Amino acid sequence: MSPRFPTHRRHQRQETIINYRAPFWEFAQPAQEAAAPCSEVTVLAALRRIEASRAFTRAHRCIALLAYLVRRSLGGAGAASENEIGIAVFRRDPARYYTGDDPIVRVQVGRLRVRLNAYYADEGRLDPVHITIPLGGYQPQVACGPAVPGAAAPARAARELAFVPLACLNLDQMTQAFTLGVNEELQFRLYHELGLPVLVKAAQAPAAPAPRYLLEGSLRRDACRTRASLRLRDAVQGALVWHGQVDSEGDMSIASQENLALSCLRAVEPLLR
Repeated sequence: MSPRFPTHRRHQRQETIINYRAPFWEFAQPAQEAAAPCSEVTVLAALRRIEASRAFTRAHRCIALLAYLVRRSLGGAGAASENEIGIAVFRRDPARYYTGDDPIVRVQVGRLRVRLNAYYADEGRLDPVHITIPLGGYQPQVACGPAVPGAAAPARAARELAFVPLACLNLDQMTQAFTLGVNEELQFRLYHELGLPVLVKAAQAPAAPAPRYLLEGSLRRDACRTRASLRLRDAVQGALVWHGQVDSEGDMSIASQENLALSCLRAVEPLLR
């Protein structure tokens, strides 16, 4: 099987080089539980409840996106592509729209997952219909069941990913401070752009539900560039799933921290979607 990632890619908009190494095997998403069948009327009623909830207050883009995906699925269509969603929901010009340059669909789907998690953790905890957008695509999954008074919110995605802050291999205080900034930016983007429940693990973290995947790595810097090494591990089996490196040229400003964190996110993003 051919590698899923190119061996070399250069971002067009910043001086950052990402070197990929092929994963040891095909990255497998956690198996999804089979969903009970739901009638169209039941699903549309659940959709209206979500749209009227506090979690979706003023979230017009997320509402439009969820409605499009759910109604498309009810109509029997297959999973929509990122390009189709960008044109149909976000009114992108088909002649100019290129998903590699415009991440609006990925960003909004990430935000949608965050809002759905918030809804089912609060107002929707007793809702008999559970709508999710599983990682790996844009096809909604709908599960139906009886409403149980006092039932706890679903915990399907409670600990999907654990992020161990990148270790700084330099001893100087400036590089250590730069690494702290990169870690903050990376945590922010993992949560807000991918919509992942992110558990930040410390070296002596208390016992907690084990995540499925663990993102870790290191950062080092010389006079010419900064290199971040990233590793994605299967936390259940302890196996290395993917290893990549991100090189960045520039100073240690906040803008450089943002750029490096964004490049790290883009490197692991295909694995976590």
